[in-house]
Amino acid sequence: MALSPEHLDKVTTELLAVSRSATSKREEAANLARIWNKSSASYQAKHRAAPSGAA
Repeated sequence: MALSPEHLDKVTTELLAVSRSATSKREEAANLARIWNKSSASYQAKHRAAPSGAA
């Protein structure tokens, strides 16, 4: 099935938009993961239980 040049242009434009959106979402997820890991590590470091001297 051949597409007319107009349809091919529309399909190409949509594919590029979807690709950009997916890249943007992946980058956003990666940034959120980095932020979460940093804040999680910081939280854990602040809230670690001090070793008790009682034995």
